[in-house]
Amino acid sequence: MPGCRIVPSGCWCFHVAGSMVKADNPRGHERCAPKDAMMNCASPSAGPFYMKARRNCSCFAQRPAAPPCLFGDMRPAKLLAIIAASRAAGVTHIIEQGRYGGLSAYIYALHGFKVTSVELLPLSEVSAAMKQLVPNVPLVDGDGRKAVIDLVKGAPASEKLMVIFDGEKRQTAYETYLQVKSRVSLAAFDDSNLDSGTFPAMLQSNGEAAWHTWDCAFMRAHDDARPLSFLEDDLLSAGRALLTTAQDGGLKMRRQGIVDQKGRLSFHGGMEDLSRFHTTLVRGGGPWA
Repeated sequence: MPGCRIVPSGCWCFHVAGSMVKADNPRGHERCAPKDAMMNCASPSAGPFYMKARRNCSCFAQRPAAPPCLFGDMRPAKLLAIIAASRAAGVTHIIEQGRYGGLSAYIYALHGFKVTSVELLPLSEVSAAMKQLVPNVPLVDGDGRKAVIDLVKGAPASEKLMVIFDGEKRQTAYETYLQVKSRVSLAAFDDSNLDSGTFPAMLQSNGEAAWHTWDCAFMRAHDDARPLSFLEDDLLSAGRALLTTAQDGGLKMRRQGIVDQKGRLSFHGGMEDLSRFHTTLVRGGGPWA
């Protein structure tokens, strides 16, 4: 969004609370969530994530004295698929587990859905922007599994529910889904193509009715090249500007993953390569329209 600025190579490489910018949140790695659970990445017991805390990634942050900044790492076609399927199912209330940059929750609200956004480690700038742009969207901060179960159980019987799992991932998210499946009309599992395809294989073996955004017909009809070109230009420009400061031509930055081989900035969450990550939609046990 217009209020966002790119912070090149000065951010945490995993989810933290407060701010992704290291200069603004130097102790952020003491409460981090590199996967599904919160841990202390400042402790050697965090293993590879302790070493990762010493790396620098890039991120988006609020531009001073500018409109609110929201961002997201779900590509436009994935949002389109979720919105279209929700309308087909007659969904009235979307519960999103995993707010991150807030943009996806904002888009769902903009399209007329009741939205509740859940986040284990909220970013303070995003929370402030959400409260300004969509004050009617409740922000639930805390354990995502507990929040989803409580929200589904507490929802009025008249609501048709969808849960988007973008905090817990794949098998871990599926365990939570099974506890609310009977009440949920539709569920979305983000980044479902990772882990060598074990998640979609599990869905098939369990007899779930599922559809994936890597469906060939969908990808042909909804090419993200144009809407993502603006992001591509920004990331290339910022990455190449950073490379000009390197004494070795950027070799070390590429080895460390600060920029990719094309010279684009490397973001936590893969902002520079959104087309590689996919979402799976699963029909729940709740009623459809």
